[in-house]
Amino acid sequence: MKKAALFAVSLLMTGILTVSPLSVLASSKSAASAAESTAEAESGKSDSKTDSKKTDSKETESKTESKKTDSKTDSKKTDSKTDSKKTESKTESKKADTPADPSINVENQAFWRESLQKYRHDDKVHQIMLVRCTEGCTATVQYYEKLTDENDVWSLTFETEAIIGKNGPEKTGEGDAKTPYGDFGVRGAFGIRSNPGTDLPYTEIKETTFACDEEGEYYNQIIDTEETGHDCKGEEMYELSPEYNYGIETDFNAKNEWPKGSAIFIHCKGTKKFTGGCVALDEELMKKVLETADSGMRIIIHGD
Repeated sequence: MKKAALFAVSLLMTGILTVSPLSVLASSKSAASAAESTAEAESGKSDSKTDSKKTDSKETESKTESKKTDSKTDSKKTDSKTDSKKTESKTESKKADTPADPSINVENQAFWRESLQKYRHDDKVHQIMLVRCTEGCTATVQYYEKLTDENDVWSLTFETEAIIGKNGPEKTGEGDAKTPYGDFGVRGAFGIRSNPGTDLPYTEIKETTFACDEEGEYYNQIIDTEETGHDCKGEEMYELSPEYNYGIETDFNAKNEWPKGSAIFIHCKGTKKFTGGCVALDEELMKKVLETADSGMRIIIHGD
């Protein structure tokens, strides 16, 4: 969570996220009343107060003149300090953008920040999933939803640990068990369980549903062998529960070109500590994504 906090600080500085307004302190004044006395005594006191005020007035004028002199004398110093503070502020701003933790890649932090900014005012994009590959077959997933009524700022819905391909990220081709880097859209959703109410096109997985990984017209597509007549030797999706209880099909390899890779999904975690190249989340969170996602959702996968 430390990385998320540092990342959030950098987002706040760019205005991509918002913070709650600061509370305002209030102060009140109190008044004291004096007891009445004789007219003569009051007159004496009044004269005394008058003389005192005159004396105070002269002292005040003297102090005022002194302050004016000090003000003029300190004016250049103040200007100098102001310029110094501005320079320090800019320096501190740059430092804030740079995570103090040396294990955090500064270049990658900038990449994530720019990714959110890229889609901030895109009317077609209302959700972004950042898959931040850490090491081995692990990743941190951050799911954001856009607050369109608050200047299109991004709100972090959840952050969670996820698993990716057995051989890590940076996919090169079919069967390499790696998760691809890239900025992807979604083709639709699917699940062995019934539709949880998603706005995405939803394919209910049944015994004849396959993810085709064979060269040919159905490569990199979810198909129903009963409808297509294709004797598919690919992934029999119905047999993969809880992994495919809920899922999203990305548009990785959008032209379905053999053998660039196929079936890159966001789906539920199973018993294994890795996937064949997909990104896996806890089922509860996967369902949450489906309930909130629409066809404009982006999935961005990159190193952390």
